[in-house]
Formats: sequence, structure tokens, C-alpha cells
Amino acid sequence: QGSVNGRIALQDAAVAEQLVAPENQDDAAYTLVAGSFDSQDSEGADILMLVRLDAANGKATVVSIPSNLMWTLSDGSNGLIGRELELGGDAGLVKQVASFAGVDIAHYVRADADGFVQLVDALDGIDVTLSEEVDDPVAGNIYVAAGNQHLDGAQALVVARAKNYLNSYDTRAQNQMKLLVALVRKAASGEGFGAQQSTLDAIAGTFQTDYAASDLLRLLGQLGGVADENVQMARVPGYSGYESGELRFSVAPNGWKTMMEKVGAGVDPNEKSEAVQSVNPSKYTLTVKNGAGVAGAASECADALEALGYKVKETGNTDQFAYNETLVVYKDSKDVAAAEAIADSLGVGRSVEAGIYYEFNTDLMVIVGQDWKPRS
Repeated sequence: QGSVNGRIALQDAAVAEQLVAPENQDDAAYTLVAGSFDSQDSEGADILMLVRLDAANGKATVVSIPSNLMWTLSDGSNGLIGRELELGGDAGLVKQVASFAGVDIAHYVRADADGFVQLVDALDGIDVTLSEEVDDPVAGNIYVAAGNQHLDGAQALVVARAKNYLNSYDTRAQNQMKLLVALVRKAASGEGFGAQQSTLDAIAGTFQTDYAASDLLRLLGQLGGVADENVQMARVPGYSGYESGELRFSVAPNGWKTMMEKVGAGVDPNEKSEAVQSVNPSKYTLTVKNGAGVAGAASECADALEALGYKVKETGNTDQFAYNETLVVYKDSKDVAAAEAIADSLGVGRSVEAGIYYEFNTDLMVIVGQDWKPRS
């Protein structure tokens, strides 16, 4: 265990000052997992995942945080949160993610591309189910088919890096979370203390962490007891857009707050409220306007909404094409659930109250923003 401790130890001693353990050892705790996998940005973190483990209740939740999320960094600038690793090191990254998520982070794990490949290979590969084929020459010259796959280290790295999907953020985040869960599952699969010690010895040095070897052995035992149906995965709600030639992610604050409340309560963060689930689309009339200047966006969005059962009475353009984010506008609080149901069905946007700023003659209005993902 002393040998393992030396190989997994973080080089940034200041990170311990930012880690806050729960009051009781058996309470749920958060671990930040960070990766520097993209060769173009090797100094920053391009993979960020917040993991909540509730061992007492046999539950785990993984939340994918986009590394290009805009946040106030330690130097006072408004930049990509993943770049905090360059500015403030491991300690700075933990501090900023904890601030963004509004939770105490108890533990931290970081790996680079080489370590990740070695980690997967040390475990003799991992098994994942991919919803789409992986064929991204920027990520690497390896093709991985959709479906159930057994991946070696090089293949797993390409899956983690790939982003040329129709819905890039969602699919990449889902793949990265699947890889993490598969890694943990494989590492925790050894039966008995001796088997877990052998696994830990094999993978030590492929990542760095504040965990001591004894804590990792205890963790593997806990994770081995979490059933598949009790592992939840979610991504930060929001939208991406180019600014100054750089792809940046903006969080949907209301959706993020609601999600983290669910995560903290140990329930499925993707679960819809009863009010949203009970919405009857046929009872609502809609106005749909193009607020981003994307050709045909209003018409396409209207078709999608009508296919869901909503009654679209009017389509058109906003006065200015200034909307980065899709908005579902409601006049009356009784229609909040319907607005949230529409945003959920579209997969983009958030609900907002009309107030004095929006006028329309239907029950709700949808303003299509630049985050709208056209159907192929």
C-alpha cells in the first residue's frame, strides 16, 4: 500500500485545502474526476465529471460538466472553466467546480491521455454500449461501431475524445460518463480483498488522487455494491455557441439549480416532475418565432411541436436575431409545467415568464435560439 500511495499521490499539495469531507464517513460525498485528453489543450482539463456516491443507500450519480463552460476564474477573468487547471492547478480546479456546483468536494481524481490508455489496458479493457458509431479523425484514426463494444485503451481514448456527432455535447458527455462507469465497474469486479489489492497495484500510476490506497480499497468495495439501476448519469443543462471564434457553453441557471437539488436528494436528476409528466399537449396553442436567423428554424421547430400534439397558430421571426438560447415563454404560472415540458421535449431551451417583455396571442411562445439542433 505504501508503494501504491507513492504512485497515485497528487503533486499539488494545496488541493487538500479545497477538499471538504462529509461530517460522517457514511454520508454521501462528491468526487471530482478531471481528464486532460485532448492534445490541443494538454495544459487544461477537457473532461470534468462530478460523482456523488451514497454508499449507505447503494446509489451513485455522475454529472458531466462541459470544460468550455464560461465561469469566473481565479485570475478574475471570465473564461472556460477547464482552463482553471492551468491557472490554479488542481486546487484551483477543485475550488472553481465546487463553487459552480454549490457543493463540497471531498475527493479528486485526475488522469491524462497516456494514463487513461494504460488504465484501461491494465484492466484488460472495458465494456460499453455506444448509441452511435465513433468515426472522428480529429480524435484518432480508430473506428468504433455502435452497440456493445469491448474497448482497449487506444479505442477508449478515441471514444472519450470524439465529438463530431449531430448532438455533439450530449453524445460526448454520455460516452465519457459510460467510460467512467465501466472503468469503476471493472476495477471493482475483483472478488475478495486480495483481488482488489492486485487490481489497485496494477492501475496505480495511471492516475493521481488524494485518496490513499486503503481508502481506494474501501471505495472499490462500496462501488461494487451499487446496482446498475442505481447509477444515474446527467449533464449540465445549457447551450453552446461561438463567441470570438471559440465554442463556449452557457449554463441554463434554473435547470442547473433544479438538477443539483435532485442530485443532492439522491433522486434521478433526469426525472420529470409530476406536473410536467401530466401535460396534455393538445390543450395548448403556440406561437413559434425564429430568434437566431437560422434558415427554416421556426418552421422546423413548429413541425416538431405539432408532431408532439401542440397546436401551432403562428410562426415568424423576432425583430432581431439576437437569441443564443431557445426560450419557451409563458404568461401565467399555471402554464409553467407546459413550458418546461416543451423545453424538455425539444432538448434545448428554458422556460421564462413573459412579464412586460413578450407579447403573443397564444398560450405560450417558443423563440428558437442558436442552440436549436436542426434535424438532418
